[in-house]
Amino acid sequence: WRTAAPEQPVSDATLNAPGKPEVIDLGEGRTVILLKDDTLPYTALDMVIAGGNSLLTPDEQGLAGLSASVLTMATKARSNEDLERFLADRAASLSAVAGRHTSKVSASFPTRFSDDILPLLTEVLTEPAFDPEDLDRARDSQLAAVKASTDQPTGLMFRELYPFLFKDHFYSYYLLGKPEDVAKYTADDARRFWARQSGQAWTLAVCGQF
Repeated sequence: WRTAAPEQPVSDATLNAPGKPEVIDLGEGRTVILLKDDTLPYTALDMVIAGGNSLLTPDEQGLAGLSASVLTMATKARSNEDLERFLADRAASLSAVAGRHTSKVSASFPTRFSDDILPLLTEVLTEPAFDPEDLDRARDSQLAAVKASTDQPTGLMFRELYPFLFKDHFYSYYLLGKPEDVAKYTADDARRFWARQSGQAWTLAVCGQF
């Protein structure tokens, strides 16, 4: 087929190249990074909050990870079952994890469900339930993970590496905690830790379509 004017070839890299990151400084240690990419109708968010194990005392090891696990299980308005169904109906995922000096909350979802998921994310961050039954389930999973890591030589080596290298520093804390400590944590302990954690500086990265 003939055309009125010759078309200029466009490479796949040019068609799929995302836009330049836009960084928005909100002050008081709060930063938003926008990474626009219209390749797929999908959105992903990562909110990284300073803290994690650095906010713990030596006798609170494992509490940051446990609190992160319970955080996304339920809110004051939604039970764990309601929350899981809400996410499943929208092909969305929501998770939280705590590290040595940060905690991270992540969400990903088809862009057309943004009006549903963004308010849910706000609800999870500001009105978590920290239900005792949810904490019991999260505790059992964490204790099982500790046992699994110590049952194998490689897992045991990596678990003991940081305590060996960093004697008197929060880097020496066990991420999953000591079983005897984890077994005694309550929902109130997790709630109090999140009150400390949620007030720290954070960076939110938003990727994809939005």
